[in-house]
Amino acid sequence: MSRSDDVCDGDAMAAYQSFLDQSDAALEHDDFDTFISRILLPQLIIQGSERLIVTSTDEIRHVFHATRHMLATRNIRRRTRLCTNARLTGDGTLIGHHTTWLVTTDNTIDESYRVESHLRQRDGVWCILASSFAGPSDALPGRMHQASLAAQRNTAAHLAHREDSHD
Repeated sequence: MSRSDDVCDGDAMAAYQSFLDQSDAALEHDDFDTFISRILLPQLIIQGSERLIVTSTDEIRHVFHATRHMLATRNIRRRTRLCTNARLTGDGTLIGHHTTWLVTTDNTIDESYRVESHLRQRDGVWCILASSFAGPSDALPGRMHQASLAAQRNTAAHLAHREDSHD
């Protein structure tokens, strides 16, 4: 199919699952270049009632490495994400829902949670534009959210320091 509005639900689910698989592989193999190529900035992240807008590659890099560190320290062997439904909207946005399971080295499920993501195509590749998570703040998305906030604070502090040193 050549037009994005021709994607049926089955094709939307396949495209969404492919996005999940590719970004998981990038995270697992420490491939930041592939990971960032699947993200559109600014990116909106919603956790419960909190909204965060990530605007820089440096913030994404911080979250990427913080997430890898969190998974390693919790002995997570793999992160498995499964698309539960997806649809293409009239404006070309792919809205998908998935469940994530964090599986430990002894094959137990450490935690699971549901996420809604909005994807858009850039140069024929589906990239994430926004995501929403309603689980507890100590679940992985909550910790990723906190890492994003920390990155923004660090960036703001660095910029303030640079401005002060030029005065």
